[in-house]
Order: sequence, then structure tokens, then C-alpha cells
Amino acid sequence: MGKGTSRNKLCWCGSGKKIKKCHMDRENQSPMRQSDFIKFNKKIKDKKICMVPKEMKCDCSRKIIKAHTISKSCNLKSIADEKNNLGTLKFSKLNIEKVENPICEPSIIGINKASTYQIFCSKHDAELFSALENKNFEFENTQIFMLTYRNLCYELYLKESILDTSKERRCFDRGKSIEEQLSIQALFRFYDDALNIGIRDLKLLKEKFDLSLINRKFDCIRYYSIEINSISQFMGSCTWFPIVDFYDTKLVDLENFDEIYTPISASIINRDNKSLIIFTWLKNFHNEKYCLDFISSLNQIPNNEKSGAILHWFFSSVENLYFQLSWWNNLKNEEKDILINFYKQPMLNRFKLDKSFYKKCSPMLNWRILNIKHNLNFINC
Repeated sequence: MGKGTSRNKLCWCGSGKKIKKCHMDRENQSPMRQSDFIKFNKKIKDKKICMVPKEMKCDCSRKIIKAHTISKSCNLKSIADEKNNLGTLKFSKLNIEKVENPICEPSIIGINKASTYQIFCSKHDAELFSALENKNFEFENTQIFMLTYRNLCYELYLKESILDTSKERRCFDRGKSIEEQLSIQALFRFYDDALNIGIRDLKLLKEKFDLSLINRKFDCIRYYSIEINSISQFMGSCTWFPIVDFYDTKLVDLENFDEIYTPISASIINRDNKSLIIFTWLKNFHNEKYCLDFISSLNQIPNNEKSGAILHWFFSSVENLYFQLSWWNNLKNEEKDILINFYKQPMLNRFKLDKSFYKKCSPMLNWRILNIKHNLNFINC
């Protein structure tokens, strides 16, 4: 790379290749093209696997299907337009040179492509999630467990698939200056370290879930649910490590790789022409206190600001997010900019929940909270 560097030494970037086969003359190579980024994003979703416990794999069907991680018939259909289209936010490309100001724009996606990942075979997808797809949601232990389990499997699949693209990501600095190469590779090394730790924690959590699934023990989930008076204008689901609470108080240090944390699952689902915003997590797993602190802070927010807080959190934390196009089009430009800037936060590595936005965001939804339901002893609603 630089003066006096041996061609046959291992490359400084950590790829395991010799410099002559990796970063030598990288600054003179052709930059990544838009088509390269499209292939990269496609590879993340191309992986096929049935994520049931190994004890259940003998019953797998041969067909891995593109299943919706957010229910199509129960949830996505309620916000689709007459052409069955939804809105989502997308980064126009992985624009490394503009990492401080990534380009994020609204995009239209068909309902059949929204929220689809190949993480279960046809048999197990139908069997495991029938309690969610074919029954009204009544807070049965099985329903709460399966809602959380599907989000967990999606998050683990996504992190492992992104980590599998490490080789491709090492080429993102083609055509960049040496200084830019150093910066980009340092960013990806940190990113891969964080991915590995997240995968470690999620695998440990999945082992617990798999054991409960095999033994049919579904009463192991804590939940906190907010019922609103109408169908939510957006739908989303995720599994998220509680970095800060709703007052932006730091809860966990994700750079402390020795600690294991319990992630929170979040979902928006419909029931009887109303929506439920549900947060769930496994009881008595590592550092559960942070989940309790996170939910306690949400519960303390006045009801007339809770909708704004939830909107802020979902657009800041959830990638698996879709919204009603008519709702988005009716927002003011400044309101759209607020939500887009929320969505950019994880990309910029400066996650923050700003309570001053809760009042500003609540009128975007005009929700009225009807009921708060939970199985937490320390909260009185």
C-alpha cells in the first residue's frame, strides 16, 4: 500500500490475503458501481434456511419459502393502497463517501415483497405461526411466544447474512484514497465486531427459545402492550438491544463485549380494527433489568405523547418498517424530514431518543390510547 510495504505480507485490512491480492493499488481500481450495491443487497436476502430447532429439522419440508415476518393478511394489507403498494424508507445506495450524510428516500414496495425473508420451510412456517395468522390475537402464551420467536429468528438471520458479506464489503473502498481506505476498513472492522457480539447473544437467546418450543413451555415471555383506537399508519417488527430508554438515559454499553444483554422484541399488529404496539422479551435472561427500565420509561410518558415517542422509536430503531403511502404523502415536508433523520440514526452510529420530539410527532398520528395491558408486576396502569 505504502512505500516500503512488502507485497507478500498479509494485508493491513484483516482480510487474510496478501497485500498484492488485496489493497495494493486499491486507490487506482474502479469504484463500486450501483449494480454492485444491488448485488450486495440481494445476497443478504438470498440465504435460505429453516431456523427451527435441530430437533425439528427432520420434519422440514424441502421448500424454503419467502414468508412475511410481518403478517401480510392481518397487518400489511390494512395499510396497503388499492394497488397493494406500501411505503418504506431506503438508503439509495451504500454511499461510503457520504457516510456522514447518507441518502435516504421513501420508496414504494409491493405487498408481496414487503418484509419477506427465507427463514422457514413451508411446513414449519404454517405450523408455528398459525396462532398468529389464523386466530384473533388474545394475548395467549403461544401467540406472544411465537410473535417474539419470529422476530428473533429474523434478526439472527439478518445479522448472520450481513456478516456473510464481509468479503464483499471489503471492496467498498475501491478507487478511494489511502486515508479513505483506512477509515472505511476501520468502520467495517468495528461493524463486524459488533455483528459477531450481537450474533453471539442472539444465538444464546435462541437456544432458550428453542428449548421452550420443544418442550411447549410458552409462559416464559414478558410483554407490555398499548392498544390504540385505530389501525396504525405504519407496521414494523424487530429485535433490539435496549441502548437507551425513552428519556435518552443510557442503559447498556454495547462496546462492552463481555456483557450479554436481553434484547426486546417489538411488533405492531392489528386486532378488531385497532392496533396493538407490543414489546416482549424472555424472562430471567441476561441483564433483563435493562428491558424493564426501558419499558418503565415508556410507561412514564404521558399518554398524549406516547404515540410520538413510539413513532420516534420505530423510525429510529426498526429497519423492517412499512407505512401507508397516503399517510406519508399527507405529512408536511418538515415532518417527513424528521422521520427520515430518525431513520438515518443507526447508520450514523449516534442513536438518540429526543423527548422534545414526542409532542411534535404525536399529531402526525392522532392516535388515542385505549388500553395498556402487560404482565409486569412493577407497573400500574
